[in-house]
Amino acid sequence: YLLATVGVLHSLAFYIFILFYFQILTLCVLAVMTRFLYQHRQAQRTARLQEKEHQHSLEAAYRAEFHLHNSMRDSMQEYYI
Repeated sequence: YLLATVGVLHSLAFYIFILFYFQILTLCVLAVMTRFLYQHRQAQRTARLQEKEHQHSLEAAYRAEFHLHNSMRDSMQEYYI
């Protein structure tokens, strides 16, 4: 009877160890996935900000060129014969 009880306790301890191991493994996988998703979101946010900055720089360059063209046109004198 005692040997049967020891065998049951031994197998029960083994199953508890396996469950504990899988819980730790699940938490590690969850942590890695969370970090990956966070880095992916940060990369998308950075790309969006760089795209906006690029658009603003293009708009500023276009406005500067437009004002330069207007000032040159306004400074030209027209002569009528």
